[in-house]
Amino acid sequence: MSKKVILYARVSTDEQAEKNLSLPSQVEKLKKYCEIKGWKVLKIFEESYSAWKGFDRPEYNKLKKFAQENKKEVDHVLFIQWSRFSRNLSESLSEIDNLKKLGIEANATEQWVEMSIPENQYVLAFYLTAPQVENERLSLRVKAAVRQGLKQGKWMGRAPFGYYNDTVAKMILPDPATRDIVSFAFNTFSTGAYSMEEVRKLAEEKGLPLKKQQFINMLSNPLYVGQIYIKALGDEPEQYVNGIHPAIVDEEVFYKVRDILSGKKKPYQGKTKGEELPLKGSLVCPQCGKIMTGSASKGRGGTYHYYHCQRKYGCKNAFRASNANEAFESLIGQFQVTDEILSLYYFILEDKFKTNDVEREQEKKQIETSLANVQGQIQGLDDKLIKGELPSERYNRLIDALESQKNGLQSRHELLSKSASEYAKYIQYSTALLADIVGYYRRVSLATKRKVVGSIFPENIEFDGKKYRTQRTNEVFALICSLDKGFKKQQPNISAGLSTSAPPAGLEPATL
Repeated sequence: MSKKVILYARVSTDEQAEKNLSLPSQVEKLKKYCEIKGWKVLKIFEESYSAWKGFDRPEYNKLKKFAQENKKEVDHVLFIQWSRFSRNLSESLSEIDNLKKLGIEANATEQWVEMSIPENQYVLAFYLTAPQVENERLSLRVKAAVRQGLKQGKWMGRAPFGYYNDTVAKMILPDPATRDIVSFAFNTFSTGAYSMEEVRKLAEEKGLPLKKQQFINMLSNPLYVGQIYIKALGDEPEQYVNGIHPAIVDEEVFYKVRDILSGKKKPYQGKTKGEELPLKGSLVCPQCGKIMTGSASKGRGGTYHYYHCQRKYGCKNAFRASNANEAFESLIGQFQVTDEILSLYYFILEDKFKTNDVEREQEKKQIETSLANVQGQIQGLDDKLIKGELPSERYNRLIDALESQKNGLQSRHELLSKSASEYAKYIQYSTALLADIVGYYRRVSLATKRKVVGSIFPENIEFDGKKYRTQRTNEVFALICSLDKGFKKQQPNISAGLSTSAPPAGLEPATL
């Protein structure tokens, strides 16, 4: 009797094409086998590249669905070798049993096993175990090679943020586009004047893409100071070796950061570097263009706080913090929004954040499924890199795309997970800010003050002792203030001799 079969071809690495295991070659052999046997081919599934673990593969999932829908019509699922089915003994036996329950027999045309003979289970076990043993032996060899490379000072994995993988030099090198962001983060955190999250936010404005835990990992990574950490293995203790790659971070700065992270050195939490200096980290020196810091000086009349350039820049520009703070309050006080605009703004926000709960939950579930799939692909790629089945250049391209996709999905899931009450807090916060900017700014904590500054002025601001300047004002804030012109024109009281180049046309304080 003519049998009806499903054909399954799979490659897991590029190198298999060179071993006469390419997809066209597998399909041709399978078709030829069925032609000789006189069997009818119902469907062909080709797995071009699988980074998924186990049997959770795109094409194989389609195969299973087809087999379930047509189980009365299918006699066999055929592949050329058992290694094309799986390289894991327990998973293979489980999947063979699943197909058997549908009345379908899985078999390899080049390693045929007569399933009706019980003793042939020994043969089947050999065919299934051999690829797994080969994989595990290869994994040991690759791990040994990777460890040897690390001992020689060669970083063997994907370059961390701030570096890039140079395929010519076969090493990691500082990335001109991101190395300064890493240096800024280390230098700023090493001062102890900011919390870790404050530094991450400041660096994020400069282009840092890392989340909280990723940022902690970066600050702890000795790669940035030119060293490579090697874990303990067997009788070999853990060790640090000097890498052949250039360092991005100064060694003294790195160990200051490490002391803060370990608790040996506490970040400064006093008033001098806190409440009296809310603009620290946001001010740029108009003379040298560098980020200004702040400190206190004791005099006969008490303690005086100053914003000033850092000594290492060689610039001596400084001014009283009280003058700069008062002038800043005068500046933001010129941006006042009317009750009509606040009502309109509140209505727009409320309408925007009223998302259908059912649709939101459905989308969250879809994103969770997608995240699990992406994470599986990332794990699969990591496994293949360790086993030497995937060139590092291709690994880097694939992993970057997957990490980007993962970050996007996580951000979207986080947004959807916010409850209606949290959205209400956002509306309350934004409207309270717009209704009385100066009053709100004076009442809130230091951390919130800095958020207000960053919200209104996304880029750093300059103060020359009399007036403020910045390159850009938040577009949404600018738009809301501009709408006021259609309701009521105001003539603000400009004090302290202030002017600003921050707002775009139509947003100058004098015209509101």
